[in-house]
Amino acid sequence: MNGDDNGEGLEKAKRESEKNPVSHTLIIFFDKKTGNKPLLKAIKKQGCTLLYKYKEFSGVAVKVDEKHDVDKAIAEFKKVKGVTSVNKDGIMQTQ
Repeated sequence: MNGDDNGEGLEKAKRESEKNPVSHTLIIFFDKKTGNKPLLKAIKKQGCTLLYKYKEFSGVAVKVDEKHDVDKAIAEFKKVKGVTSVNKDGIMQTQ
């Protein structure tokens, strides 16, 4: 292997990254008794953008700045009082 694949490896990597882009949108659920104040404070502190407050259930959608590591943001939000779960935005199925 001399690495001369006529650019096929690069194209394959590009296609793979397009199929699995890193989502910078997080869905965060919180305990209704605790409320969303600690979470909203943490969102502001981390420089994230609040995209949506869910009315049907205790949760919010948040956009993490493109310059920040999403996994680090998830870890930080999980430490916030009242937060019950933090997930990258995507398709979820119920059973």
